[in-house]
Amino acid sequence: MSRDDLYLRLIKKLAEYDSLLEQLQSSFQDGFHHLSRANYHNKDTLRGTYGRDYWDETYTGHRYVSIDGKHRIQEIAEPEYKEDQEEEAIPEKQDTEASHKLRKRKQRKTLLEKAKKNPIYMFGGALSTPMSLRQSQSSFNSSFPVIYKLIELRYELNALLDQISPSV
Repeated sequence: MSRDDLYLRLIKKLAEYDSLLEQLQSSFQDGFHHLSRANYHNKDTLRGTYGRDYWDETYTGHRYVSIDGKHRIQEIAEPEYKEDQEEEAIPEKQDTEASHKLRKRKQRKTLLEKAKKNPIYMFGGALSTPMSLRQSQSSFNSSFPVIYKLIELRYELNALLDQISPSV
């Protein structure tokens, strides 16, 4: 590949990177705009504005990503742990009534733990969350794929720059 082709690829990647940065800026602007509207409508409450002091601290994150050798980022459901597989490998004892109820209770508990929780519920119930706060969440959530693509492009740009100007 000639140097001119490398420079053309670099310019195309930089143009794509620039447009993705504009998309990210737009989604962040929308998110903060909706958040400020939610804070304005919530100003008369006892708790004040939505922020770190408003969290209930029971929510744990549920976004997991996988990065392969080519620096491609993919969102995955949940990482697999070996502990879960070991529990399944234990042979079951006799199927008595008590052990059956206990097993059902454990299954129900693990299903509830594995269920994805919506972080917006830490600011109130499903019905009491203001619409502007929901819009803010959707604006910020729409920025995740853009961020993933920006990271991938950054690695591609670095690889192109290494090809253009090899270290001496």
